[in-house]
Amino acid sequence: MKKVFRFNARYLAWTAVFAALATALQFIEFGLPIVPAFLKLDFSEMPALVAGYALGPVSGVIVCLIKNLITLSTSYSGGVGELSNFILGVLFVVPASLIYKYKRSRLGALIGAITGMVIASFTSVLTNYYIVYPVYYNIMDEATILNMYSAIYPDTRTILRALFIFNLPFTAGKFIVDSIITFILYKRLSYFIKNGFRIRKRKRAADEADLDTADESTPIEDDGDSQSAAAPNVYVDPSEHDTPVVVYSEQPSVADDNKNKDKSE
Repeated sequence: MKKVFRFNARYLAWTAVFAALATALQFIEFGLPIVPAFLKLDFSEMPALVAGYALGPVSGVIVCLIKNLITLSTSYSGGVGELSNFILGVLFVVPASLIYKYKRSRLGALIGAITGMVIASFTSVLTNYYIVYPVYYNIMDEATILNMYSAIYPDTRTILRALFIFNLPFTAGKFIVDSIITFILYKRLSYFIKNGFRIRKRKRAADEADLDTADESTPIEDDGDSQSAAAPNVYVDPSEHDTPVVVYSEQPSVADDNKNKDKSE
C-alpha cells in the first residue's frame, strides 16, 4: 500500500520552530577577511537540514522558503539574493535528507550532507554568474566588484574565475559548518522531535493512572459500629462495660464461657 504524506500538528509545529530559528540565524551574518566584504556568512541552512533529517525533505524546503520570504522585506538585491539563497538551500537540504531517509545511519547522513554540499556549491557559481551578479551590476559596476576580488588575490582576472576561487569554496565551507553543527545536535534533538508530544501524553496518562490508584487504595475509616475490615473474624464481647473489653480471634464457645465462670467463683 502506497504511503500517503500527511501534515499533522507535530510536523507543522516543528517546521514552524525551525523556520523561525533559520530566519533569526539569517539575520545574524558576518564577513570574513579572506573574501570580499559583500560575501556574508550565516548558518541559516542548519535548521533546514535538521528539519529535513527529522521530518523529511518537504519540511526542509518549507524552512528555506519561509526564511527567505521573511528576509525579503529587508533585501537590497530586489529579492534576487533571496532567490539564490533559496535555490542553494534546497539543493543542499533535499539531496541530504533524501539520502538519509533511505539510509538512516550516520553514514547515510554524512553521504547526504556531502552530496548536497557538492551540488549546492557548484550550482552557486551558476546562480551568482547568471542571476545575482547581473542585478548587483546595477548597484556596483563589474569592474569595481572585480577589483574587490583582485585586492585579495591579484590573479583574479574575470568574474567567473573569481566565483570559482572565492564563492565556491566559501559556499562549500558554509555548508560544511552547517553539517558539522547538525551532526553534533541532531541525535540529541531527533528523539524529542519525533516523540516529544507522545512523551507528554504518556506522562499525563501516567499521572491520571496514579491518581486513580491512590483513590482505590485509600483506607476505609472504622466508625466503631462495624467489624474491622482488616480482621473480619474478630469478635468483641461487650457484655461487661465496667471491665476491660476482651477480644477473641473468634466467638467464644459455651465450654469456654463455663470455664471463665468457674474461675470467677
